[in-house]
Amino acid sequence: MQPIRDNKAYVPAVMTRWIACRIVSHADLGAKERGYKIFQSLSHQSSLRSSAGWFFELYTHNWLRKGGRFVADLLSRKDSEEELSFYIDPAHNKEARFFTTSADLANQLKKQGGRGVDNMQIRVYFQPRCRNQEFFDGLMVKTQDMLILFQITMASTHEIKVGGVRDILQELPKTIKTVCDVFTIPADRADNYKKPQKAPVSEDLTINNHEYTIKQYRLVFPDDDVLSIAVPRQPRAVSKGKRKRRE
Repeated sequence: MQPIRDNKAYVPAVMTRWIACRIVSHADLGAKERGYKIFQSLSHQSSLRSSAGWFFELYTHNWLRKGGRFVADLLSRKDSEEELSFYIDPAHNKEARFFTTSADLANQLKKQGGRGVDNMQIRVYFQPRCRNQEFFDGLMVKTQDMLILFQITMASTHEIKVGGVRDILQELPKTIKTVCDVFTIPADRADNYKKPQKAPVSEDLTINNHEYTIKQYRLVFPDDDVLSIAVPRQPRAVSKGKRKRRE
């Protein structure tokens, strides 16, 4: 990466997922403010915007893991006010929850000796640990019958690929009947995600005689929230000085 503009921007000569992850990890460990400035610089350069996506993905994971209630808008070819409201339990996401394969995820989610999803794993945010997993970036089980997949992107379009969705559905408990795909995007991409993105047809997602369809939604990560996650404010120190004694 050749530095330009007083070392605040770079021209990537070779960029791999590993290199990008190392840059983002370094920024997150001890140089949060500098990391955020790099993210901003990359975001405003079209040729380097994909590199900014690694920072945005990290910030989004932290935002979702922080928990709370989120509201996503339906992507529709017709005007629609339909929304998807979901809650991620912060009590179960203090530490990142990872899975390596679809089978590993299923083992974490399934009830012990029973049918369906373990209630303790509902509303928990999971991340794939596999570095070459490109089908989705995170997921959660909202209810016993609803799975939410998260696609974190800064791109203007994003295809939903059938392979990863099929693999997950084949392993998860059969109580899952509804799949929602939530595109988590920065504020400046909101207009790009008003209509559905390219996605598998129902015939491609027929598993065990159940025909799945994917409903698509848009979750905007506001700029102010990105900043608060990227550079958390430190709590003010409480003064421990002695009180002045009255005369």
